[in-house]
Amino acid sequence: MTSLAPDSDAILDSNAGDYFPAYLRRHGIDHLVVYGQALRWTLLKFEHGRIEFCDASRYPGMNNIELKGAIERGFDCREGRNMALARITRAGENQVLCSGLWRSQVDICSWWEWAKMGSLRLKAVLVRGRPPEFPIDKSHREGNKRIGRKILSTGVAKKVLKTVGTPFLYKPSRLLGALGTYNNQQTSWHDSLDAENFDSFRDGMAGCFKCPVIAVHLIGFPMQMKLIPIATVMARNT
Repeated sequence: MTSLAPDSDAILDSNAGDYFPAYLRRHGIDHLVVYGQALRWTLLKFEHGRIEFCDASRYPGMNNIELKGAIERGFDCREGRNMALARITRAGENQVLCSGLWRSQVDICSWWEWAKMGSLRLKAVLVRGRPPEFPIDKSHREGNKRIGRKILSTGVAKKVLKTVGTPFLYKPSRLLGALGTYNNQQTSWHDSLDAENFDSFRDGMAGCFKCPVIAVHLIGFPMQMKLIPIATVMARNT
């Protein structure tokens, strides 16, 4: 997704993972360029080659989970099954420079483009309709597996995550006293937060849609471990 910075005329270019970019690409869209401010809050919808600008005036103020539910009810669809949705929350609406873009119920990327979406009054981009399936031969699948094995074997990811699990990723924010809830839509700060004594694993994680690295399967988290709360420094999205 690309747009232009209002203060410097710099081109803001971004990428993302999970459902939204996969659906966008498989619906025949290689790149999305956003420009021009809407008169009111707008949702941009793609559906099998058709493009529509929809009224989104009832969505501002909703958090990620609320907006997901409202879109699913309003457009008769289900995220990950027959639609993908990229959306901003209140931070993006208020043009917070480090606001985040949600690409699924639990997946977020953060950069300044999402403040730009807020400045254009673009609340969300909806790709509706299950993307067409493409035949994949055995050699392609084997190639994806090789990519996954190489990525996980050439860095610290496999060793660290297999030893300590995802707390390795979130411990720095806990040391600062940040505890994220409601998929990080709410972040509370506590000086007494005991960052050293969380459970050692977060089990049941799913890999990103169509990602060649099936991390959970390859790393092999022990299934007997308990779920832990995820804490991240994302106060910008509260």
